[in-house]
Amino acid sequence: MKKENKQKFYYIWRLCLCLLPFVGGLIGLVFFINGLKTNNKKIIVIGAIGMTFTVCLFTWMVFYSRTESFNGVMEETSQKQLNRLVKHIENYKSLNNGKYPASLKQLSLFDDKAPIYDPIQGNLGRSYTLYGYKNLNNKYSLFSFGRDGISNTKDDLFPSDTVGSGWVNPVPMIVQ
Repeated sequence: MKKENKQKFYYIWRLCLCLLPFVGGLIGLVFFINGLKTNNKKIIVIGAIGMTFTVCLFTWMVFYSRTESFNGVMEETSQKQLNRLVKHIENYKSLNNGKYPASLKQLSLFDDKAPIYDPIQGNLGRSYTLYGYKNLNNKYSLFSFGRDGISNTKDDLFPSDTVGSGWVNPVPMIVQ
């Protein structure tokens, strides 16, 4: 490989590193500083591109996470997870003497694949918020707190796939 082609390859390789999501800004900063020290304008430009790309990516993520379409995706995800969670709860009952779990944390100790955390709440900065759940002995109540994070409001979500399960319409909840 000719020296000229080899240098071109390294510049392209550095640019690709700078365009890596999240770490590209740090790599770009390193290249930018290195370019200033060595007075290499191409490396300075590559570093600036990496830092700019990362800032733009983060800015887009922050604004997109506050849009209605993103919130709709989070609601869809919560709805699907609630439906799956019903199956996990019913599976727990069938394998544990006909008893429902006392809490979702107890369910997660038994079944680590059970989706017990509400993604809508994570989007609102309240990460690791459990779905609303209450054991009613031979039945249970399960729901998502919705966007407002408050139980018994119109934005709450409920399982839609509850055929043959012990799920009942929500009862007034006290969060556990």
